[in-house]
Amino acid sequence: MYIEPNLIDIEQEVKKLEVFVDDSELCSPYRYGNDYSELYEIRQYRQCDSLKYINWKSTLQRQDIYVNIGSQPIVKNVLVTILITDDFNENDIAYDCFNSLCHKMLNQEIDFDIIFQNITMDHYVIYHINCYDNYKDVLYKMLSYKIPSHQRYSLSALNYQYGCLYTATSKGIEEERLGGYYG
Repeated sequence: MYIEPNLIDIEQEVKKLEVFVDDSELCSPYRYGNDYSELYEIRQYRQCDSLKYINWKSTLQRQDIYVNIGSQPIVKNVLVTILITDDFNENDIAYDCFNSLCHKMLNQEIDFDIIFQNITMDHYVIYHINCYDNYKDVLYKMLSYKIPSHQRYSLSALNYQYGCLYTATSKGIEEERLGGYYG
């Protein structure tokens, strides 16, 4: 049994974020690009189109030349973590900020990932959050594990797989976006 952290009013603005990169496994359904493993659309051939992208099935069905248009690869949207210190009172405040931020994103239907490290593990773990139930499961794991003090993550250390990193601290929410820290 555990006591869920409080919900507090946080001023942190959160919104869905898409950062486009060439070597991502995720693709945007709303933007065309150079990744032909996921199709954005099929359209009529134009003189500037490469012949290697002809969609032969559509071309034969419609008696005109059609080409595949690739999707734009994106990074995962948002990563959330907590900064634990040696002070239990500060940690309570940090967990309140963390819990409030996660609830705020879930209320806005923003999927995100949570990263933390169990002190007995040699590596960190990342959990995808897309609903309250799986958030509660991950929060329970976080509260039941011993998380190392002063463990910080950065987008560069994570090979820029994310466009934004929120770190909940006892002083509020820190935000790092591709290109540096904000807030």
